[in-house]
Order: sequence, then C-alpha cells, then structure tokens
Amino acid sequence: MGTEELGKEGMEPKVSRRALIAGLVAATAIGKSEAAHSLDGRILTKAAELAALMQQRHGGQWHADIDHEEPPFLLIAPDLPGP
Repeated sequence: MGTEELGKEGMEPKVSRRALIAGLVAATAIGKSEAAHSLDGRILTKAAELAALMQQRHGGQWHADIDHEEPPFLLIAPDLPGP
C-alpha cells in the first residue's frame, strides 16, 4: 500500500503526522501564491494556457488578445501568415 498503513480496523488508512502537516503547509502555500497574483495577471495566464492548448490540439502558433474596455472580449486565434 505504499506509505499508508491500514488502521486496526483494516478499513481506515493511517497517515503519518509528518505527511499530514506537509500537505497542509503545501495547500496553504498554494492558496497564498494564487492570492498574490492580480486578477488581470491571472486572466492573462489562463488565456495563455488556453492558447497553448489550442496550439497542441490544432498545431501552428496561437495567441490570446484581451480587451477589458466596453464591451470586454477575449480572442484566442491562430497567428495568420504575414505579408
């Protein structure tokens, strides 16, 4: 069963305190890291991730353009060949 051991009842996994505390610390650090990013930065990151996924799926080079003016929009499209 790897690092887990079965408890006395044979039904409940037993996790060491060290592993539990390490998991809690990691989860807290992830939450703080995400909160440190600005909302606009998070939006840019997600748009870039989606453009990268489209590139993997369809090939070619893809880009993301975001405009927060009214009306706001997000464009994810392949790069067009230049002149």
